[in-house]
Amino acid sequence: MKNSKPLSFKPTPRKHPKRLKYIIGGVVLVCLLSYIFGRDTAADQMAKQSTNMSPQQRERYLLNLSTASLRADSAQKALAEFYLTQENYAKAAQAYHDGSASLRDEAALNYTEAGKYDKAIIIYKNLSKNQTNPEFSYLLARSYVNNNQAKSGCELKNNLEEGEWATKLKGLCDFVDKQSLNRKDIYELNNLGADTLVEQYLSKSEQKTTEDWLILARIYQKRGDLARARETIRAALEQLPYDVNLQKAQKAIQ
Repeated sequence: MKNSKPLSFKPTPRKHPKRLKYIIGGVVLVCLLSYIFGRDTAADQMAKQSTNMSPQQRERYLLNLSTASLRADSAQKALAEFYLTQENYAKAAQAYHDGSASLRDEAALNYTEAGKYDKAIIIYKNLSKNQTNPEFSYLLARSYVNNNQAKSGCELKNNLEEGEWATKLKGLCDFVDKQSLNRKDIYELNNLGADTLVEQYLSKSEQKTTEDWLILARIYQKRGDLARARETIRAALEQLPYDVNLQKAQKAIQ
């Protein structure tokens, strides 16, 4: 073939993923600011720059900041607070958990909200051993009850001296021992954060009020089970089609 030239192959330039570029740039900037202000302060200042971003951009920015700052507490708090605005308790809990030990109580609290009681139990066990705050012993007991381990939870009554938390735990365990619960009991259990017991009762109840439906849907929503929360509100509206609060709830979780 005339004028043919030997084929030549040029190496294709390596493309770095955008996330990697963000992380590398973030590391450089965080290192510079950390040298000037300290790592936590630097991460805090950078986190504030994300306030006006869209949710998608802000999440990506804060995740990159978490990596670049080597999970500084201020970065983890900002990431967790972002997830809390989205009512994503599981991700908020993980963000707190990835920070220092000083954030463990927040991690456990949000694991509880997300229905991840096994993870909350592990943290509360350590907190109740290493700190004198009786609230952690109560929260450990409540996590056991929510994890269908009521016996282990109520055995902790002996560890608490008389006071607010001992009274709350006694009240919780009294409900556990009851053969049947009335609606007032259920609302009191809901105030105590005994989501599992509340769910078990309300899901079996044939006569639900608007408040019952909303409590049940809220439990599923906190756990991240939005499909089940929507289905609960849909079923509620079949029985109470003109209820304004149920209509508002349906719009809120769409």
